[in-house]
Amino acid sequence: QLIKKRQILSAAVVKQGGVAAAITKMSFGNQLGLELEENLFSTDLFLPHHGSLVLEMPAVVNTEEAFGDIPHLVIGKTLEQP
Repeated sequence: QLIKKRQILSAAVVKQGGVAAAITKMSFGNQLGLELEENLFSTDLFLPHHGSLVLEMPAVVNTEEAFGDIPHLVIGKTLEQP
């Protein structure tokens, strides 16, 4: 549903290397920069959270509304400059 509403711009599966590896590949592949939230812990970034996805969404999307009861974490925002 979120894809049909164009609320997901890109997605990546979290594998070995964790969220850090996924967002690095996404940033390089899409030639975008990334500004991480300051309250993230290294365990949030580098552990392989199996079954997790990293989603790039437009800034106007309210993640609480979009995901409802589905656990999620906002990790940062994309920047036009790499």
